[in-house]
Amino acid sequence: MKNSDFTINILTTDGPQYDYLIHMLEKTFIINVVIREPGKYQRKRLISNKKYYRYICNRYQWFSREVLGYNKYRKNYFNYEGALKSKIINVTNINSNYVVNLLNQNPCNLCIVMGTSILKKKIINACKSEIINVHGGYLPYYRGNNCIYFAYLNDDWDRIANTIHYIDTGVDTGDIIEIVRPTISSDDNPETLYCKAKKLAIHKLIEIIKKYQSNEYIPRISQDIHIGKQYKTEERNVKTTIIYYLKQIKRKFLKT
Repeated sequence: MKNSDFTINILTTDGPQYDYLIHMLEKTFIINVVIREPGKYQRKRLISNKKYYRYICNRYQWFSREVLGYNKYRKNYFNYEGALKSKIINVTNINSNYVVNLLNQNPCNLCIVMGTSILKKKIINACKSEIINVHGGYLPYYRGNNCIYFAYLNDDWDRIANTIHYIDTGVDTGDIIEIVRPTISSDDNPETLYCKAKKLAIHKLIEIIKKYQSNEYIPRISQDIHIGKQYKTEERNVKTTIIYYLKQIKRKFLKT
């Protein structure tokens, strides 16, 4: 039975993994509101801010997944039965005053974030609660975007993971709650590992929220922000794709 005294707000974007997050959370907890910043608006801001190369790399990554069938793979991997029941409000900018007003109108006990643009201080303050993020990489070594891809590219197998952490005003610098590692098999690739890690992290998140709801102990480990690297969207491009496939050929050659 859901606890009516404990409510959650979700800040996220669109896509099968994010809808899966909403679906799993609304099954267990009371959701006040889902504030969703669709990717098309994130991309429009790249154009308006003249970040053309970042936009091109973003579209290149999507196109590559489409050609290789990974967009369909994601949809199937994060499939669930039924329709989302939460109140979902799409916004053009997660850092707008409109979102501040939405958060003020929907007070909650905990905010969950996954996939949005970096939250500005006014949004963090408007949440008026702890904010937990599901980050797609191993913190503090892999911050930013495409972290599992780059860990794979670096042969950094022990750091292929998602990190559940508190949000602060930095970029993926908040205190760590738990690092979630998927099992890696010989036929995995960055996309399958991304999906594995994300789903595992979502399910682990539910366990953590239950503890939070019951006032149980939750680990809170501060990060060393002076180590690791923040990876940007534009760093995953045609050049890194060539490096990736050359490494794949080398791996197959070494196995034979």
